[in-house]
Amino acid sequence: MGKGKKFFMYLILSIASIVSVFPLYYMFCASTNKSVDVIAGKLIPGTYLIENYKALIANQNLGLALWNSFRNATVLTVDLFHRRLWL
Repeated sequence: MGKGKKFFMYLILSIASIVSVFPLYYMFCASTNKSVDVIAGKLIPGTYLIENYKALIANQNLGLALWNSFRNATVLTVDLFHRRLWL
């Protein structure tokens, strides 16, 4: 493999990595900032992590949300494997 092809391959892989990891970084930064900072587009972690998580637990049914995510992931995974076995 030539140097040009290798450079292009690593460039594409680097861009794909950034695109894949950025949403996780953005969610972390958003969970540590005030709402006005998130709306303003602040991409630096803030100091409101504990306050935001306390508000989340107090205002939302976190157990139900986690249960729904677990149930949906399980059903979709089982369905995917079931379809693969029968195709």
